[in-house]
Amino acid sequence: MIRLSLLVATTALMACAAVNGPAGPATASHATDTLTITLGASATSRDGALRVAFLRLVQDSRCAVNVTCVWEGDATVRLRADADRSTVEATIHTALDPRTLTAGRYVLSLLDVLPYPGAADSARTPEVRLLVRPAP
Repeated sequence: MIRLSLLVATTALMACAAVNGPAGPATASHATDTLTITLGASATSRDGALRVAFLRLVQDSRCAVNVTCVWEGDATVRLRADADRSTVEATIHTALDPRTLTAGRYVLSLLDVLPYPGAADSARTPEVRLLVRPAP
């Protein structure tokens, strides 16, 4: 009888996890996302409510890969974000402020700009990696 109860409880938990995911139901307003966007292109968040364009690499003073520097340097990019029927255009940084852009119910943080100065692929078209999370 105990084995049958354990089997029923385990099956119910597995069914709940299959529907809701391991941490419960996920909603678009609470989800985080990572976007990688090539210069001149745009990308859309998983929920489809945010579109971000990488307009321009403003400057990149980051220390080259094969060099030891006193300061890490900073990369600056210009982005345009469309969310919640509004458009925001701003410049954000990797090491200086502002490091984030708020667009509607989203906050975008600049994680990285690739390629890194001095890297073997440094001649390729720049791209940004952004963390997208819900605004507080």
